[in-house]
Formats: sequence, C-alpha cells, structure tokens
Amino acid sequence: MEINQNEIGKRLRFIRENYIMPGIKLSANQVAKLLNSTSDKILNYERGLSNIPNAILISLYQLGINPVYILTGEENVFANNTNGKLLAEKYKIISKNQSLYIKKLSDDNFKTVKAAAKDLRENFDEKR
Repeated sequence: MEINQNEIGKRLRFIRENYIMPGIKLSANQVAKLLNSTSDKILNYERGLSNIPNAILISLYQLGINPVYILTGEENVFANNTNGKLLAEKYKIISKNQSLYIKKLSDDNFKTVKAAAKDLRENFDEKR
C-alpha cells in the first residue's frame, strides 16, 4: 500500500473541521492545544509536509478519532472506544438537528415563495 501524505493530511483537516468537536469547526491552533502541539505542526501534517507522529495519532485516538481512518481512509472515522462512541452519537444528533433545521428553512422558504407568487398573480390579475 502506497502512503500518500497529502491524502492523510486532507483527512486530518477534515477531521479537525468536522469531527473532533461535532458542530464546531476547530482551528489548527485549537486542535494543537488539544494535542499538546503547535498550529504550525498541525498545518504541516494537514498539508502533507510532515508525517503525523505516533503521539498525535494516539492523542486523536484518545479523543475518539480512529487513526486507521486517518492513515488509510478505511474503517469508521470514530474510534471503537468510549470517546469515539460519544463523538459518533454527538455527530449523529447534530446532523439530525441540522437536517431538521434545513428542512424547516426549506419549508419556510417555500411558504414565502408561494405567498410571493400568489401576490404576483393577484397583482397581475388586478392589472388586467
């Protein structure tokens, strides 16, 4: 298997922005503090310029992120440990809430467009 540092870096960034704290897009600096690292190092990992050290992978695992996913793109993004199960559940809840919110916005927008179309038709009919 060929190791592609750029792909590993992309997965790390995606995880940073979406999964470490579901619903919150963390900065490299915030993740660096969580992992006892620096934002420059985190950004270098994400850009594929440096290999991710085992200590960082272990720290991510302890936070609930699956290092196998980071390195290969295979398996689940969430680790099979207590924190991974908690993160997965939080992510599921937030995703569901976002879907409901988007549906509500869509329903509200549809009602607004429908009302505007009705007004246009009525105004058009009055001018005839």
